[in-house]
Amino acid sequence: MGKKGSMYDQKSQVEAWRRFIATGEIDESVVRPEIARSWKRCRAAGVNPWSSDFPSMDEKLLAEKQRAYAHSLAANMPVMRMLVALLNCNVSLMDQESFVFGFQSPLSYYPRTFGTYVLEEVVGTGNATIVPYEKKPVRADGFEQYRAISQTYSGVSAPFLDNRGVYFGAMNLNNPFGMLPECALDMCATAVDLANELFLAGRGMRAKLSTAEFFKPLIRLMNQPVLVLDRRGNVLIANEAMHSYIPRYETFSYGSQSLSAYLSKKTGVKYVLESPVKEGEPLPVVFKEGRKKVERELALLHRSAVDVGNGLSFVVCVFDVPSVGADSSSKSGKGQASNGGGARAEGSRKSLGRASVKDVVDYIGESPAWGKVDKLVRKVAPIKTNVLLLGETGAGKEVVARALHRMSGRKGPFVAINCGAIPRDLFAAELFGYEAGAFTGAKEGGSIGKIEAAEGGTLFLDEIGEMPLDLQVGLLRVIQEQSVTRLGSTEPHQLDVRFLAATNQNIRCLINERRFRADLYYRLSMVEISLPPLREREGDVALLVDHFNRDLSDSLRLPCTPLPEDVMKALANYTWPGNVRELRNVVERSLIMAGEGAKVTLEDLPVHVANAVSVGMSFEGPALSMAAVAGQSGRMAPVGGGLPTGMYSPSAVFDRVGAGAYDRPSAMGYGYQESTPFGEVVSGASPYGVGFDAMAGFGLRAADEPSEHSAGWQSGELHSGQDQDAAFSVASSAGFPAGTTGAFSQDENVAEADRMRIVKAIRGADGDLLLAAELLGVTYAVLRKRMAEIGIRVKTSIEIE
Repeated sequence: MGKKGSMYDQKSQVEAWRRFIATGEIDESVVRPEIARSWKRCRAAGVNPWSSDFPSMDEKLLAEKQRAYAHSLAANMPVMRMLVALLNCNVSLMDQESFVFGFQSPLSYYPRTFGTYVLEEVVGTGNATIVPYEKKPVRADGFEQYRAISQTYSGVSAPFLDNRGVYFGAMNLNNPFGMLPECALDMCATAVDLANELFLAGRGMRAKLSTAEFFKPLIRLMNQPVLVLDRRGNVLIANEAMHSYIPRYETFSYGSQSLSAYLSKKTGVKYVLESPVKEGEPLPVVFKEGRKKVERELALLHRSAVDVGNGLSFVVCVFDVPSVGADSSSKSGKGQASNGGGARAEGSRKSLGRASVKDVVDYIGESPAWGKVDKLVRKVAPIKTNVLLLGETGAGKEVVARALHRMSGRKGPFVAINCGAIPRDLFAAELFGYEAGAFTGAKEGGSIGKIEAAEGGTLFLDEIGEMPLDLQVGLLRVIQEQSVTRLGSTEPHQLDVRFLAATNQNIRCLINERRFRADLYYRLSMVEISLPPLREREGDVALLVDHFNRDLSDSLRLPCTPLPEDVMKALANYTWPGNVRELRNVVERSLIMAGEGAKVTLEDLPVHVANAVSVGMSFEGPALSMAAVAGQSGRMAPVGGGLPTGMYSPSAVFDRVGAGAYDRPSAMGYGYQESTPFGEVVSGASPYGVGFDAMAGFGLRAADEPSEHSAGWQSGELHSGQDQDAAFSVASSAGFPAGTTGAFSQDENVAEADRMRIVKAIRGADGDLLLAAELLGVTYAVLRKRMAEIGIRVKTSIEIE
């Protein structure tokens, strides 16, 4: 199976898979991190890569699940049917236990996963087995699958999460015989959003489905021309690639313009609606161009009637532009591959050979750590997908963002906006733009916002964690619909903008504190790139120093003189908590202090840097541990050697909590992320972003949860209170007494020890109470209730004693 349009090529992937099966070694430059983690779990579980066994359908359990999730099925089914019509692939729905209880397919019979548990330890690596661990949209193609029998598959999955990031299940898209288009991952995530919307609409679901407009966010993502008709052949909606064939159809009232107005005399509406369309034999459809005699032909690949319930259905037509023919005037992308996105991605990829990052300032490095970043940047750059950049302050997130734009081939501008530097009152106007008179002091004639300014290019949202919560809703809508409405206006403006975001904060902590929306995080983090701190980039300090020396000497109009060996040694030994930005500042300072014509000496360096000449030193200032920082604001902090006594580094967390709780580096907390999904449901958690019955725990009742305003509980605080009389003994992997069951003990003799265990678990989880509850072996609600009873509160800072 070819890997056209995919992020990784087939040849490298199959070699990496064979090597892992034979030796257990992973080529991290080829295998994506989430795939590598899954392969390791499969190997540890003893999954046979050559096995062809699949579990059998459990009809009794399937019927029980479908009854329990009836409302969820009703909300998801119209969206699933639309996906089948657009992508001609299997679409399934599974719960948090990975049981597939919903299924739609273009095939007449496909029982392989329906009515079964799709578990990694049974069927190996696949999109549906990865998503419970990753809790974000994921993709698995070809030889990324662990078992050989599944290596013709291409699949994507998107999770259903509440606004705290709790996992309830997932929607899966799979093609057993070929490659899904690049847009499939975005489409799956969008489908989950639409299902959420229908679920939350309740009785209003029928009204939302009364017009095809509801599905516009889905068809807008398709690169191929897509047309949606009613049963009589009237035009309802179309995507941008189709607009040149049915010009100005939107000027007519919804559903009033017949497709016949755009067809040549050679074809008619009946021909389009009723002629058989066979697999591999597209139906030629000839369009006329206004009053001109010019005719253009499109190939109808597949046509489907999508039943959305209540006796209403839409006819979905997906076309492909012929690679040869009379369509030279088409604007919709001649010669696109029939999978819906391969040709465009490939075209962009060809431009990568000409693209260069030589003009991107400070994009420099030869270390293995930087090499991994560079390789991923070059693979991701030509694909229009949202990217989240993670790393400590000064690690070079904007530098990498500019490199992604430079290598993307996008002709529009690179527009950067610092979300932490704009006054709250001006943020909406700055981001979305405004019309004249929208507010007091608005410019005459209005103004476009940063989003529109990036049309055709890239918008870089730096310090995204600082964006006000209410504005995150608007940004989510813009990303989902690819359109923006200025303040004071009701007219949306269509966009072609790629979104890049960056943060040095612990996003999971922000989500738990309800300061950041989980659904926006998953929209922005289709691909995550974690930037290594400078202290982990062995050998890159010398390269950067040489670059800064030449660049700054030129700008300061000073002669460029190589730095002496002892200065270079000090710079190489220092651990750079401020990373590349601090290094540049130190080089500039040393050049200024040395003066014109003089060589830089150790005396020209800051004392704490110069002292590193004899031994490697860390930051001597107020370094914060990951746990401490997570409790404060979720901000990442340096975790290099030399942390003050009592501070926790990630390695200390492993030592104190147990490495079994973690198995992978992650952006969601910078340090580490849980390796198993949260299996408990929180009562009172908002069902927003959950297309399942969150209030009933996706068919399961939730435990009672105390109010955030209960006695002893104050949102946003963590410290040990004075009321420590009640005891709390639970069984867990974090070293709790054996034989306990998770019930509360009233033995006052163990109160202090249990209080310390709770605090330690919370610190070990970087302030993530959901993960802390999992480490303790209890539900989130139980942990919260007990914290309130014994006076443990979450503060904005954690003092490690």
